[in-house]
Amino acid sequence: MSNFAPFGKLVQRQFDSMTGDKLFRTVLSGDEIYAAYLASFPEGTNPIFRERTEHDCTTCRNFIKNLGGVVTITPQNTLTTVWDVEGAEYPYDVVAKTMGDLIRKQEIASRYYSTERKYGAEKTISAVGSEVWHHFCGDTGVHHAGVNAPSMMGAYNSSAIVFTNTLEKFTTKAVAIVLDLIGSNSLYRGIEFEAGVFGLSHLLMAYQTLQTAEERHNFIWVNADKPGARVKNTAIGTLIEDLSEGVELEKAVKAYESKVAPANYKRPTALITPRMIEDAVKTIRDLGHEDALQRRHATLEDISVNDILWVNNESATQMKDSLKDLLNTAVVPKPVKNQEAKPVSMEDFLEKVLPTASKVEVLFEGNKQSNLMSITAPVHQNSGQLFKWHNNFAWSYKGNVTDAFVERVKREGGKVEGAMRASLIWYNRDDLDIHAHTPKGHIAYFDRTKGSGRLDIDANGSNGMMDEPVENIVWSKLEDGDYQIDINQYSCRSRSDVGFALQLVVKGDIYEVSYPKALQGTIRVATYTIKKGELTNLKFHKDVQVSSSKQNVWGIDTNTFVPVNFVTVSPNHWDGKAIGNKHWFFILDECVSDEPTRGIYNEYLKPELETHRKVFEVLGEKTKCPMSNKQLSGLGFSSTKHDTVTLRVVVGNEQVLYNVAI
Repeated sequence: MSNFAPFGKLVQRQFDSMTGDKLFRTVLSGDEIYAAYLASFPEGTNPIFRERTEHDCTTCRNFIKNLGGVVTITPQNTLTTVWDVEGAEYPYDVVAKTMGDLIRKQEIASRYYSTERKYGAEKTISAVGSEVWHHFCGDTGVHHAGVNAPSMMGAYNSSAIVFTNTLEKFTTKAVAIVLDLIGSNSLYRGIEFEAGVFGLSHLLMAYQTLQTAEERHNFIWVNADKPGARVKNTAIGTLIEDLSEGVELEKAVKAYESKVAPANYKRPTALITPRMIEDAVKTIRDLGHEDALQRRHATLEDISVNDILWVNNESATQMKDSLKDLLNTAVVPKPVKNQEAKPVSMEDFLEKVLPTASKVEVLFEGNKQSNLMSITAPVHQNSGQLFKWHNNFAWSYKGNVTDAFVERVKREGGKVEGAMRASLIWYNRDDLDIHAHTPKGHIAYFDRTKGSGRLDIDANGSNGMMDEPVENIVWSKLEDGDYQIDINQYSCRSRSDVGFALQLVVKGDIYEVSYPKALQGTIRVATYTIKKGELTNLKFHKDVQVSSSKQNVWGIDTNTFVPVNFVTVSPNHWDGKAIGNKHWFFILDECVSDEPTRGIYNEYLKPELETHRKVFEVLGEKTKCPMSNKQLSGLGFSSTKHDTVTLRVVVGNEQVLYNVAI
C-alpha cells in the first residue's frame, strides 16, 4: 500500500483552492459518499491494519461525509470537486478519478454553508506506540462557515428556486418591453427597478444560450444571488410575468401601477400601443426606410478619406476613396519629449498643427470615459435615409460606467455624476455611516450638506433596511483643501458578511478599497488634498486593500496615451454640408465598445419621421448595433460643451504636447 499522506495533502490543497468561490453540495448524502469512497479502491489495495486504515478512519470519514461531495461551478457551468487532483500515487489516483467522476454526475442540491469551520485533521498520534496517522483535512473558511449557516443556506436556496421559476416563466421579449418602458419613463418608479431588470435581461439571454440541462442547472445555482435573479418577487416582476403570459400591455401596466402608484398618479408618458407601431411601420415602409433600421458599427472601409481631417498612413490605405497622394509618407523622426503642454484652441490645432503631424496620440483621462463614442452605419448601404443629413451614418456616446457601486447608488436615487464622489457599500444589515471631513465642514447623516458636497443616501438607519446597503456623498465641484473619509460602525446587527468597500472618484479617476474585517468604532479610510482642482497626497489606512485607479475601458487603459488612427467631424458635417452641432472624433487604435450600441436617436430623425418619435424611441433600443471587433470608436467632443483634451503630436523632429480647448 502506498503512502497516504501525499494524497491527503493534494485533496486538502484542492479544497483550499475552491474556498475562494461559492461552494455547493450535491444530492448524494454523506453516507452515500463515504460508501462510494470505500468502494473506489481497486481490489486488494485497502488492507486493514489493526482496526482500520489511516484513510478511512473516523477522522477521514468526518471529512468525506461533510466535504467529499462539495463542489464549485466553473465559468463553463461544469463542476469542480475536491477529488480533482493530479499527481496522486496508485491506488489513490484511481480513487480520485472514481470519486471525481461520480460527484460531477450529480445535481446541485444546495448552497454549502456550515456551522463548523474545520473537518478532519492533518494528523493524529495513537495512544499506543505513538504512531502518526495522516488524514483528510479541510478548512471551510470564513465565507462558508458561521453560526448563521442554516439561515444563509436557506436564503440562497430560496433564491435559486425563485430564479428557476423566473427563467422558466419570463420571456426575453417581456423583459425587453419593460426595459423599454423604463427607459422612456413610462412606468411609475420604474427607474428603481432598472438595475435588477437589466441584470435579469443578461442572465436570461445567457441562460438561453446553454445547450444542456446540466449547464442550465449549474448556471441557476451559481447565479442565484446576482442582480435580477429575484426580480420575480418584486412588483416589476409581476409586470414581466403578466407580459410573458400574454396579458395586453395596457392592462399589465395598469395592474403594476395599482401596486406601486398612488391613486392620483398620472403617467408622464403614454405607452406605445400596437396601433402606434402599425402607423409608424407603415410610414417607414412608404418611405422605403425599412432596411435603414438595421444598424451596425462603421468600419474603415465605409469612410471616405475626403470626410476626415487627419489620418495615419495605415488607416488611410483602408479607407473608401483612399488617395495615396494625400498621405504624408515621410519617415517619422525620433520624438523629442516636451515637459509642458502648449494651450491651443481646437480651431488653431486643426488649422496649424494637425496638417503637418505624422503621429497623433490622445491622453485617455479617467474623466473622459463619457466621451467614448462609436460611429454607426446602416447594414444595407443603399437603404433609405433616416436622418436630417445627407448620409446614413450616425454616432453614439457611451453612458456612465456601471459597477456595483454605481448600480446601488442609482437604485436608491443617489447621484453618480459630479466632480468627486465617495460611495460606501457593505453586505449585511449593520448600520455603517460615511463621514467626510472637508474644507467646508463635516458631512454625515446629521448634517448632510457642506459646500458643494451632499450626502444623498443614508442606509440602514431610521429610514429602513437595505439588503444591499449603500451610502453616497457627491460634490458638484472640487473645493481646495484637506479631506478625510471615515467609516463608522453605528449599529452592529450581524456577525456574518462583515466588511465594507469604498469607491472614491475624483475627476473620473477611480480608487477602490475594501476592508474585509468586522468594523468596530471608526476607521479613517482615506486622507487627501485637493489643490488647484487636482488630487494630491492620497493615503489609505494600512488595513484596507487598495485597487489600482487605472481602468481598462473599451480595450484601452485610462491615464495613458493612445494612438489616433484618424480625426474627423461628426457625419452631420460630412460631404461639405453642416446640419446641427459639430462633434470632433478622435478614432483610436484598438478601441472597441463592449456593449450593443444605439444607432438611431430621435434627435437625428428627419421631419417626416418625427411624428413617430415614441415608436422610434423603442426602435432605437431594439435595433442596437451588435458588438463587433471591427469598429470605429474613440473619443468625441461636442462644440457645444466646454472641454479640453491633451494630445501628443509628432511634428517634424519634435514631439509636442498640446492642451486643446474645445
